[in-house]
Amino acid sequence: MNGVEFHLQSLALTMVFVSAVAFLCLAPAIFRFPEEFRPGLRAWIIGTALVTATDVVFFTGVELAYLDTTLIALAALGITELMHGLRLLNDQTAGRPAWPYIVVLAASVLSAIYPSYPMTAFVTSVAFGLLYLSAARSAVLIRLGGPSVGRAVLVAVFAIIGIVMLSRIVLFLTVGGSGASPGFTTLPRAMMFVVASAGPFAGSLAFVLTCGEKLGHQLIHLSLTDSLTDIPNRRAFLESMERALSAGTRHSTPVAVMVADIDHFKRINDECGHPAGDAALVEVARRIAAAVRSEDMVGRLGGEEFGIIQSDAELDLAAAAAERIRESVASSPVSVAGTDFKLTVSVGVTVTSEQPENASQLLLRADRLLYTAKRLGRDQIVTG
Repeated sequence: MNGVEFHLQSLALTMVFVSAVAFLCLAPAIFRFPEEFRPGLRAWIIGTALVTATDVVFFTGVELAYLDTTLIALAALGITELMHGLRLLNDQTAGRPAWPYIVVLAASVLSAIYPSYPMTAFVTSVAFGLLYLSAARSAVLIRLGGPSVGRAVLVAVFAIIGIVMLSRIVLFLTVGGSGASPGFTTLPRAMMFVVASAGPFAGSLAFVLTCGEKLGHQLIHLSLTDSLTDIPNRRAFLESMERALSAGTRHSTPVAVMVADIDHFKRINDECGHPAGDAALVEVARRIAAAVRSEDMVGRLGGEEFGIIQSDAELDLAAAAAERIRESVASSPVSVAGTDFKLTVSVGVTVTSEQPENASQLLLRADRLLYTAKRLGRDQIVTG
């Protein structure tokens, strides 16, 4: 033996144990996450099982015809399934691209035709390196709605393994064979083996963490979003008002608040039912959002009442925006349940005064102006 050498089967046993721990952590999670997460979790478990199976087969020392080809195919299919799990986490309808399976097939065929060590090392390094780097890219593309520790770990794990795999080519070209005794390997190759085999364990923990973070972002979004119109709800609107008022105070700029209410909305519910009323609310929310600036905030305050926040807006600018909203809603009938309804809105408009005000006070003032518009005949704006 030359220098420090490591027993390959012992390394494989260690990795099997580590991967088993990953299974114990991951398998119960599939039953705790909502249904939309389960396709990705199932694909991840299958991928982890396939990659781990290569260590199990290697550790047992089983003798099979085309053993290297079998191990390469199992590991490559496992990595491909991990990649698919990442794609499903990002998009439940994600399909399976053909190129990873072409890589798996090419690596398997080449290792069967050229079963010698140099060729199998080269083939596995190229194939696994490409697959792991592609998995890192799939992790980068996961949409979570905010920063994610789990996603960052996934990207790091797969990128590091991919780079390690490709670096084996350089190691082989510059050093050649390991020079270790049969069944043993040197420290650099042992480290590469451990890094590659530990991927399912580290990746699995990061994958479950990413699923949890995505679920958390979804719950936050649901708590701040009106489920019907998909615009901010009253809670989110008031929180945004407080932030806008604080910014206005710091920068000495006015903040305008509008409250718009659909006139005679009860008529739609009475004549066509609540589903028709819901469709009308969605359309009115769309028209209001289209009539204001992109930086303005539109929220549903409840029922048929909507709120609009405009930062750095004097009363005349806010009044002009309110008039655009009124005209947009009244411009064309809204078709619901086969019936055309000509809808109008009344709008109350106010801006911050020199006296400190909180969100509730400003909203109450705009609401009183709205009801003044109602008393004056509806389909109009009142400022104050």
